[in-house]
Amino acid sequence: MESRFERDGRFHSRYVEFLQQYQDLGHMTRVSVAGSDLERVCYLPHHGVLRESSLSTKLRVVFNASAPFLAIRTVCQLAEDEGHRFPLGAEALRQKIYMDDVMAGASTLAGAREVVHQLDSICKAGGFPLKKWSANDATILEDLPVEDRLQQERW
Repeated sequence: MESRFERDGRFHSRYVEFLQQYQDLGHMTRVSVAGSDLERVCYLPHHGVLRESSLSTKLRVVFNASAPFLAIRTVCQLAEDEGHRFPLGAEALRQKIYMDDVMAGASTLAGAREVVHQLDSICKAGGFPLKKWSANDATILEDLPVEDRLQQERW
């Protein structure tokens, strides 16, 4: 990693920015060797994949610790825990997920906006902010930050 950082300053700055954001969100904490219970510390190896052509995420940091069952189970538990506050969001998490994507809808624009609001809220409550939002009517996504929307070319 160090040699790649030296060769590519943009990669290095994006990587540092990602790790700082990860720390700010509480997903990791700095550990000092002195005064730590080293038996209770987990280190995850990681590396960065840089794709300048990507419309949403230029740098994706990959941690070498895959647990697909746990990821699905975590989303199901989130739907269970927060379903009373966000029933439409919980239903979408339970029934409208394919791989990494949630594909939900409604019969009215107002209903679709409510699904978007609840999905966004329930996932943020669980620490999973959603990205790459897309809709067949742009007004549905007006309340979401532009950087969270999928940038699409129109044909």
